[in-house]
Amino acid sequence: MSTPNFELPEPSQIEAYRVVALSTGHLTIEDRDALQDAADDAEETMVMSRSSGFFIKLCDLADEGDLRHGHSESIKRIIQWAKGLGFQMIEFDMDADTLPCFPIYDW
Repeated sequence: MSTPNFELPEPSQIEAYRVVALSTGHLTIEDRDALQDAADDAEETMVMSRSSGFFIKLCDLADEGDLRHGHSESIKRIIQWAKGLGFQMIEFDMDADTLPCFPIYDW
C-alpha cells in the first residue's frame, strides 16, 4: 500500500473544464423541451438537467453543434460560439446573464 501524497497538484496537472454560463432565456421553448428529452434519455450523456436549467458537454459534439434531440439555429449558434472560444461545457441557468449578441426568448 502506498502512502498518499498530500502535495497539491498544479492546475496544469489536473483535468478541468472551461464552462460558460448563459441564461435559459437564450433557449427557445422547443430547445428547452429538446434538452429535457435529451437529459431524460438514458443513452444521452452530453445533456444534464436540473431545476434551474441544463448543462451541455461540448467535447463530443460536432463543430456544427448538432444535438441528437434536435435544436434551433439559435442554440446551434451558441454552441458554435462556445466551442470556438474553447469552452467544453455550457451551463444554461435561469439566473445567469444574457448576452446581447444572442436572441432572448420569453416563455
